[in-house]
Amino acid sequence: MEYLCRHPHALAHVERARSASPSSSLSPRKLNGYQRVLLGTAILVFLAHVLVLAAFPLQPKGQFLSNLLQLVLGVTAFLALLDAGRRSQQAARWIWFYAASGLAAYTLGQLIFIGYDVLGLGRGNAPRISDQFFFFWVVPLLAASAIDTLGQQDGFETTTLLDFTQLLILGIVLHVFVFADSFRWQTQVQQMEFLKFKVRMIRDIVVLSWLWGRAWLTRSPQMRAIFVRLGLFYVAYSISDAVYLYAEALWDIDPGTWLDLLWSFPRVLVVVLALSWQWQEAPQRLGAAKRPRFLLCLRAAPIIMPLGLLAISFRTFSSAPILWASLMVGSFAVASIRLMVMQGRQEKTLSQLHDSNELLHSIIEGTSEAIYLKDPNGCYKLINTAGARHIGRSPEEVLGRTDRELLSPETVEAILKIDQQVLNKGESITCEEALIHAGTTRMFLSTKNPYRDSQGRVAGVLGISVEITEHRRMEDQLRRAQRMESIGAFSGAIAHDFSNLLTVIKGYSQLTLSELENHSAVQANVEQIVKATDRAAALIRQLLAFGRQQVLQPRVLSLNDVISHVQEMLRRLIGRDIEIVTRFAAGLWAVKADPGQVEQVLMNLAANAVDAMPEGGKLILETANVHLDEAYARANINVDAGDYAVFFVRDTGMGMDAQTQARIFEPFFTTKPVGKGTGLGLATVYGIVKQSGGYITVQSAVGGGTSFGIYLPRVDQPIEFQMTGPSAAADFRG
Repeated sequence: MEYLCRHPHALAHVERARSASPSSSLSPRKLNGYQRVLLGTAILVFLAHVLVLAAFPLQPKGQFLSNLLQLVLGVTAFLALLDAGRRSQQAARWIWFYAASGLAAYTLGQLIFIGYDVLGLGRGNAPRISDQFFFFWVVPLLAASAIDTLGQQDGFETTTLLDFTQLLILGIVLHVFVFADSFRWQTQVQQMEFLKFKVRMIRDIVVLSWLWGRAWLTRSPQMRAIFVRLGLFYVAYSISDAVYLYAEALWDIDPGTWLDLLWSFPRVLVVVLALSWQWQEAPQRLGAAKRPRFLLCLRAAPIIMPLGLLAISFRTFSSAPILWASLMVGSFAVASIRLMVMQGRQEKTLSQLHDSNELLHSIIEGTSEAIYLKDPNGCYKLINTAGARHIGRSPEEVLGRTDRELLSPETVEAILKIDQQVLNKGESITCEEALIHAGTTRMFLSTKNPYRDSQGRVAGVLGISVEITEHRRMEDQLRRAQRMESIGAFSGAIAHDFSNLLTVIKGYSQLTLSELENHSAVQANVEQIVKATDRAAALIRQLLAFGRQQVLQPRVLSLNDVISHVQEMLRRLIGRDIEIVTRFAAGLWAVKADPGQVEQVLMNLAANAVDAMPEGGKLILETANVHLDEAYARANINVDAGDYAVFFVRDTGMGMDAQTQARIFEPFFTTKPVGKGTGLGLATVYGIVKQSGGYITVQSAVGGGTSFGIYLPRVDQPIEFQMTGPSAAADFRG
C-alpha cells in the first residue's frame, strides 16, 4: 500500500494487470522493421511451400524443396522466439529462450533429415538420428514451462536445466529401449510405426498438460500470456504430428505430399505468436502466491531418474554395456551436480538468512526505543532489551507472557484497550501510555501497527514506544516559567499603577491629618487610612520584587558573610525548639547581588521553614560551589551552564506534595489559614532571585522536609561589600 500511495499511477496499472486475460494479451502490436521481415518471410515461405507441392507432387525435387522450405520456416521461427526473449525481462526472457532452443533442436533435426536424403544415407524404415531430434526437441520447451515465475529471476536456472537433462537421459534410454532393435523395424514395420505414433502421442499429451497447467496455475497475466501462446503453438503441432504419423503408419507415405503443410503451419503460427508478444513491466506484487504443486515433484528428480535408468539397464545391459554404462554414469553425474548446486544454494540462503537476522537483531537491540510484537492474545513474541528494561525485566522474562502478568493493574487496562482497537480496526494508532514501575510513573509515546501474516490477516500488534517522561517534565517546566513570566509582567504593571494611586491617597490623608487637631474621632479614622496605605505600599514592593521591577543596588559579596549576619537575627526570632545549623563552604565564590534583597530572601525562606516546623526541628543553612554542565542546562528550562555559588535553606518540617510545589511561587497562593499570610513571600523570593540573574530550586516530600536552593552566578571580582551591624533591610514578618 505504501508503494501505491507514493505512486498514484501504480494503482491503475495494478488494476489493468489484474483484469488482463490471455485473450487481451493476444492483441496485435506494432512491429518494427526486423519483425516485419520475419513475419513476411514466414508468410512467403508458406506460400512457396504450397506452390512447390502443387508444382512437383511426389517428385524428388519437390521432396527436397519441401524439406528445405520447412528448414527456412524453422530458422524464421527460431529468430522470432529469440526476438520475443530479447524484448522480455525476468522469467519471461528465459521462457522464450528455452522455447527457442527447443525449436533450434527441431530445425537441426530437419537439417540432418535433408542431409540423409541428399547423401542417400537412408536405411529403409529403420530410425534415423534425426528422429531423436524430432522426439526430444520438446525437452527445452518443458524446461521453459517449469521455470519459477514467482521468483522473477533474471539469471540462469541451473537446477531446471539439470532436472530436464535427467529427463532427456531417461527419454533417450526409453527411446533406445523401444526403437533401437533394427530387426523389429525390418519384420514389423507397420507395428513399429504405430508404436512410434503412440509414443509421440503420449509425449504430446504430457507436454500439452504441462503447458496448459502452467497457464491455468500462473497468477501473473504476463506469464499466463506466454504459456497460452506456447500452448496454442503446441496444440497445432501435436495435431499435425498425430495426423501425419497416423497416415504414415497406414499408407507408408513419403515426403512431398500435401501433408507436409502440417509441419509448416505450426511454425508460421509460432512466428505470429512470438512477434505479437509485448512485455510490460509488472507492478509490485501485493501478496505472496503459492508455488504450483507439480513443481515440487522436481525436488525428487535427482533420486527418481537414476533409479529408473538403473531399473531399465538391468534388462538390457548385456546387449550394449558401454552405452548403458555411459548413460548411467551421466545420469548419476547430473544427479550429483544438482545435489551440490542445491547444497550450495542452501548454504548461501542460510548465510544470507543469518546475516539478515543479525542485521535485524542489531537494529532492534541498538535502539533506545522499545520494540515489541504481541499475538492476538497479548502474549509477547518479540521484545528488545530496551523494551524489557522499561518494565524492569529481561527479554527472556517477558517473552510468552502477557501485560496482565507484567504490568500494574492501574495501567494495564488502558494499554490492552489500545491493542484491541488496533486488532479490530487493522489501523495504526499513536497514543501516550503511562507505566508505573517501582512507584514511579513514566510516560511513553507509542505507535502501534497491525502485524499481518502472509495472507494479509491481522496476526498481532507491532509496537514502538519512546519514553517522553523527561520531555513532559521539561514541557511542564516551560509552562510554569511562561506562567510566572506572564504573572510577573501583569503584577508589575498593576503594582506601578496602584502605587501611583496609593501615593495620592496617602498624600491627601496626611494633608487632612495635619488640619485635624481637635477632631479626635475623624483624626483616628484618617490615621487608619495612612496605616492601610503603608501596608498596601509594602505589598506593592513585594509585587514589584516578584515582577523583577525593583531598583537594585548590586554589590560583589560573599554569601557566607550575608548568612552569618542574618543568622544572628534568626536566633533571636525563632523559638528554642528549632535548631539552626550552618555549613559554610570554604573558598566560596563571590556573587553580585543587592545585599538587602539577599537578606530578605533568607528571612522569607527561614520564616516559611519555621512555619513548617510547629513542633520544632532543624533549620539548615548551607553554602557550596556548584558547576552546572550543559546536560543539566538542557534538562532545566531557563538555566545557563556555568559556575554558581549556591546557598540552601533546609528544614525538617512537614513538607509539600507535588501539587503544592507546582504553585508555591505564584503570587497570593498560600496554604496558610485566612489572615495568616498574603502568599507573596515566596513570590518575592522568586522575583529577587530572577532579577539577580540566578534561579531557585525546591525539593520536598510530605513528611520529609523541604529544601530551597538559591543559585547565583559566580563573578571573578574582589569582594567589595562586608556586612556590619544589624540589618535595617530585614523584614521580620516573612
